Amino acid sequence: MAAIVAVLRVEDKRPLTAWTFATSVNTVVSTLGTISRATLAFAISACIGQQKWNWLKRHPDRTVAFVRFDEASRGPWGSARLLFWLNIRHWASVGALVTIAFLAFDPFLQAIISYPGQLDPISDGGMPAIWRTDYLNIGKLQDVTADGGFGTAELGGPDGSSTEAHLFLTKADFNTVAAVNNGFSNMSESSIISPRFSCRTGNCTFSSYTSLAFCSSCHDVSGYIRTSHGNASTITEGTDFAQPDNIGGPAGPYTQYSLPYSHIKNYDGLSGTGVTDPGTISYTLITVGVTANYSQTVSFQKSDTMLIAFAVMRANEGYINNKTTWENSKPIATECALYFCVNAYDANIQDGKLNETVTGSWASRSPSSWKDYQSSDYASNVTDSSAVVNSLNTDSHEPLYSNDTMLPRTDLQLLIPDDHPTGLPRNLSGPFNITQATVQSTSSFLIQWSVGTAGTLLVNESPYGDNSPVPSVLDALQNSTNLTTTFANVAQSMTYQIRSSSSVPHNGISQLWVTHIRVQWTYLVLPAVALLGGCVYVILTLIETLHLKLPAWKESALATLSYGLSEETQDLLREADATGDIDAAAQGISIRLAEDGDGLRLQTVSNRP
Repeated sequence: MAAIVAVLRVEDKRPLTAWTFATSVNTVVSTLGTISRATLAFAISACIGQQKWNWLKRHPDRTVAFVRFDEASRGPWGSARLLFWLNIRHWASVGALVTIAFLAFDPFLQAIISYPGQLDPISDGGMPAIWRTDYLNIGKLQDVTADGGFGTAELGGPDGSSTEAHLFLTKADFNTVAAVNNGFSNMSESSIISPRFSCRTGNCTFSSYTSLAFCSSCHDVSGYIRTSHGNASTITEGTDFAQPDNIGGPAGPYTQYSLPYSHIKNYDGLSGTGVTDPGTISYTLITVGVTANYSQTVSFQKSDTMLIAFAVMRANEGYINNKTTWENSKPIATECALYFCVNAYDANIQDGKLNETVTGSWASRSPSSWKDYQSSDYASNVTDSSAVVNSLNTDSHEPLYSNDTMLPRTDLQLLIPDDHPTGLPRNLSGPFNITQATVQSTSSFLIQWSVGTAGTLLVNESPYGDNSPVPSVLDALQNSTNLTTTFANVAQSMTYQIRSSSSVPHNGISQLWVTHIRVQWTYLVLPAVALLGGCVYVILTLIETLHLKLPAWKESALATLSYGLSEETQDLLREADATGDIDAAAQGISIRLAEDGDGLRLQTVSNRP
């Protein structure tokens, strides 16, 4: 047993490939266990055989006692009968109990060892990586003024001073354009592809890491809707949908529901009615307002890294289903925004699939970033250029987007607060820089892609078909069943794109599926207890035999023939056997191992028929 424990302790939790012996671990353990069990089983069998003499030497008992001990020395069945006969009232039952326990000895030894698999780090699996970025410079920003193409535009300061801003042309990064379209094309489903990663073994782990990202957020702003009523003087005044030229007729009362940069209005009454013949007036079911100025929003007043916000106003279901008049219904308004942020991630790759979780997200803009260059190369002084520039820089939360007339700026810089979560490496805590070209080209694209210029978009149900010249993004917004998921898809798609285009890898650890030897020590309890109990029983039997000064006859047949039943006892049993009552006679005849004239014999003490 000591050898078994030694082998198991050495091999526990080691890779199976580290075992180099000719036979398996199970074979070695089984062989050692068989040797232990067989050796002790022989000794226990001999001791049980010896105890039939010791038992009757100590005190007289019925003849059946000799039979029970003799049967127990031959195997488990006899041991079970002895155990039942003794009723576990004497330590002699230990030998029988151990003999029975030996039946489960080998199965328990085999159950000790299992071979689970686990992912182990390896050094020869290449350098796994997942890409991140802390510097974003995409898109193009052409200073037309500096290139001599156009003149300048004058900007005035609060103190009467002025400076001349430059004219710029922007061009969005093509991959960003594709990412935006991909994000909106998934609409309400979360099926965006993963960012770029490398893992040759198909299983890799990574420490926590950070990256610049695009984030999104949506809020229900229905409670901020303002209601106004009017009486249209023209047919087109009472609805947001442009009516065909051939529609005429009297105008009528209408109701408009408004947010700071969006509204939705229709003629009063049920949908498609209220003016002229039923069904001839086009009615508005959804409008989308767009702004790049966070100060104009309802729920993003502090989001100074915001790129663009959408105010989506939908007609009430009661109005759509002709159950509620327009003036008595209230639209549902949702405001969603896309903004720059920094995300912290935990990630692992299993079976070639990336599992990435955002553990933290921040959109903290450095007050010292996004400043106008105070240089004659970019701003020509008319009265006091530095005064104007300084006055413009006093507001560190100025919106990111401006039109084509602007001053060149330093990078937008995002920071992770000092109280960031424990476990995030300090070298990955920032700062994170975004160039003016990135900000301006991305903002301009989102504005022009959605509306052309910041304003209100219309999507309508019309009896004249869908011939309105509206951007295709409105189809995605109109068909979306979950705007939060839709904008999350867009942000995720854009994030994956900028990370995949980055040249900054975050390295991890390669893992390989390895089979290990695992020892389940609880299964060793029964074999160990059986061996211990067997040893105790053998020792007690030896001590008892020495104390009684009996020879070690054990289960010897010659000893039984030589010192067996006396002639008197034999005669009684023969008579009972002749009548078929020998078993009953064995229960009634009491015998004892004692001296007579010829030496030790099993002598009759009493006979109770």
